[in-house]
Amino acid sequence: MDITKLRHILNKESILITANARELGQAPQDVLERYRHYALTHVPLGDTTKQLKNLEKVLIENQHCAVGAIVGPYGYGKTSTAVHLWKELRDRKILAIPPFLWVNLSELMDAVYHWLKFEFSLGPKACIEPLNKLYERYRQSYKDEIFRKIDPEVAQELLDRGSLVLEIRPDDVVAFFKDASNLCEQAGYKGMAIFTDELQATLAQYKPSRDEFFAHLFQIVKDIQGLEGNWALIISMDEDTEGMITLRRQDILTRLQHSALYFRVKDVYNRREYPAELWAAFEQRFGFEGKEVISTYTLDSIGQVAARNDLGAGPRMVTQVLALAVKSYEKSGQAYTPAQFVDDFLAGLVLFDQQGKFPTAVKKALDNDLVRSSEINKQVVKLLAAYPMGCSDTTLTAFELLEAFQAFPSLARKELIIQLAGGPTLRYLAEEVVVIENIAQRLTNEFVSRFSPGKVYAARAAEGLLAQVITIPTFTGWKADNPKEVDVNGIKYQSVRFQGSFENSYPDRVISVLVAAVPQSPVPIWKKNNQDADIELRFELNFSVLNTEPGRLIVSPDCPDIAIFQLNMMAVNHDEATRILPKFLFEYYTPERWDSLLTLSLMDHLYKNRGDLPEEQNRINAVIQPLR
Repeated sequence: MDITKLRHILNKESILITANARELGQAPQDVLERYRHYALTHVPLGDTTKQLKNLEKVLIENQHCAVGAIVGPYGYGKTSTAVHLWKELRDRKILAIPPFLWVNLSELMDAVYHWLKFEFSLGPKACIEPLNKLYERYRQSYKDEIFRKIDPEVAQELLDRGSLVLEIRPDDVVAFFKDASNLCEQAGYKGMAIFTDELQATLAQYKPSRDEFFAHLFQIVKDIQGLEGNWALIISMDEDTEGMITLRRQDILTRLQHSALYFRVKDVYNRREYPAELWAAFEQRFGFEGKEVISTYTLDSIGQVAARNDLGAGPRMVTQVLALAVKSYEKSGQAYTPAQFVDDFLAGLVLFDQQGKFPTAVKKALDNDLVRSSEINKQVVKLLAAYPMGCSDTTLTAFELLEAFQAFPSLARKELIIQLAGGPTLRYLAEEVVVIENIAQRLTNEFVSRFSPGKVYAARAAEGLLAQVITIPTFTGWKADNPKEVDVNGIKYQSVRFQGSFENSYPDRVISVLVAAVPQSPVPIWKKNNQDADIELRFELNFSVLNTEPGRLIVSPDCPDIAIFQLNMMAVNHDEATRILPKFLFEYYTPERWDSLLTLSLMDHLYKNRGDLPEEQNRINAVIQPLR
């Protein structure tokens, strides 16, 4: 076989680096090539084709604008599906903006402007000037307001550098999209489709606040759905973000779900048949004989593992294993087998494994005394492991292991093997009835088993306040030095220097933030620790005071550039805790126990142990956000 036909599969990226608005403006050609290459190995299956038809119908026939959503867990092809739809629409002469990240309304408008300008530069160049005028018209009133407050040249330089963000309103964004769509029609396009990605990242970083995010998103969705026109906004989000929207603003989700463009990728890709269907589509697209590379038995094995939420990670794992099969074929010229699939899992080559359960279970079975001492018993265990939904007699016979299975030692059989409807498999791989504990629950269990109110956890609470309440939501986009310990009159503070701007009227400011956990606040020292700071903010977290003691903000008339926040970590707001906190936290403590000391130190523990997988980080962020 000509192995060059397999290169596209071998080189397929498991994870696409999603562009942001700035990259769409600065390197659109790179984005185009990266996304087109990624789309080459996406194969539309089932409802994906239906989704494309629905999009075309909305954009071309219905003449009504729409908002859609692509929803699914990490690893289940949300971005891949969005990129596929983007490419197909682009090929059909619909101006589609590729999936991008955004953290404020200005970026949402900027991304669409930048990509339209790029597409117009490839053909209808005469439309670039009207587009520029349109874009500036919607921005000019906000720029004029800034220019009245600070030097226009300085302001323009800061805008160009991204240090200033225009405070665009949701109605301006929708109006700009509407006018931009009309311009696309004048340029000869049939419609316009805007794809945004990773709404959970938008929610985590949104400026000015999370409440504003929900308000802005609702207004955008509501306003678009009431318009005539042939353009649509399609949003990708994970299931945790969908759940948070349900909790905070059910009206947003209700509007989205009423759309024919609301699409759950899990319904398509979380099926046992998916690997075989995908491989057959690759055979047809790239023109090779698939059975030479990977056996049908192995495709079924991959499907059985990937379809189990507690074992695999959906389509992302599938595409990675298919690439491993191609690599194996390049080296050996032999078809990839179920035993090789299991060996790759054990060797750590299968990276997308949700819980780490599969290799742990197989290693435990292989470590059995009656298995470890027999090569043939090892082969039986690996083949059974490859089929967690059951290994049929036909499969055992195909790999000449039926007799070895029948002769498997009785004691080992009782301990290791379970009979399912589909055949025998490893008992350790049996699907559990109980809900698997996710990372947020596991880390909370760890925290609760160790937590004790006092000096140690007060210090951790101070770190949580600095990192999770002050730095991330408040100073996102600012330049920050690494935290360092400083001494102010015998008290150890964690200090961070920030440079940036809260308001466009006051650009390029330096703010020094100091945080300390103390039994109770000392007499203030009215001298800045960082002399070049415009403002110094000190946060003193009191952990040895009555819970009824009020917090205080102290500013001296003689030193107005220093503000001291004396905060009572023992205070509790029962009503707010009940309304805001994730419900599973009340399984550990009643609402009356959730004071700032407990909340901040839990945030610190969750964040520091959040793991490397994006899904795990998203789960942790979903808990941390309401804790803030």
